Amino acid sequence: MSKPVLVVGAGPVGLTMAAELARYGAPVRVIDRLPARNTRSRALAIWPRTLELLDAAGCAGAFVATGLHAQAVSIHAGRRTLARIPFGTIASTFNYLLMIPQSGAIFP
Repeated sequence: MSKPVLVVGAGPVGLTMAAELARYGAPVRVIDRLPARNTRSRALAIWPRTLELLDAAGCAGAFVATGLHAQAVSIHAGRRTLARIPFGTIASTFNYLLMIPQSGAIFP
């Protein structure tokens, strides 16, 4: 048996990487500096490409069903809108930004 691939960080990126490696048959070991799950979010959004990877692993459905589908993001300075970035033209089944707290507050 080959040595496991070490994935450092159990946040969304690390866990997505671990899931992809496992899906392709690679042994994986995930480590994180925190001894337990963090109860505070450090991220609020899942981008379309990450959703595609989660979908390929068979686990995007719960996130998509629970999260808020943001169709665009606007950047403001005071009352002035500086930019609006729509996601509808992204060439993906997930052509939106999925807003969901990283902390797992929605998932027990």
